[in-house]
Amino acid sequence: MSITPLRTLTSGLLICAAVGALAACASPAPPAATLSSETPVSAPWSFASGEQKACDAPAIKDRIREALALDTETDENSTLSPPSEVRAAGRHDAEVEYQEAVWRDLPPSDRLFKLCFAVQQGFER
Repeated sequence: MSITPLRTLTSGLLICAAVGALAACASPAPPAATLSSETPVSAPWSFASGEQKACDAPAIKDRIREALALDTETDENSTLSPPSEVRAAGRHDAEVEYQEAVWRDLPPSDRLFKLCFAVQQGFER
């Protein structure tokens, strides 16, 4: 019976741990309990009942027009993905939760603008 030197054993375990960590990082995250197919319509990344009519308001239309006139892409003229799209892209739960927080932290006027801007760009909200 041979005894494996501790140094060789330690190196082997470190390699196994590194490979295991890489595999865990590369695999898609399992769905979080925070979002499901039952996510309520009142989620900040979706229009509440009848709320989409507000997209016809002159202030919203003007803001969309101004955003589209910008020469460079900024937060103002880019869409904000809902958490479900972040999850569908295979992102980790922390990124999905971050996206939820971004939506929840938007002031009401910015939230409505982001929803209307996305619809104007052809996205469903």
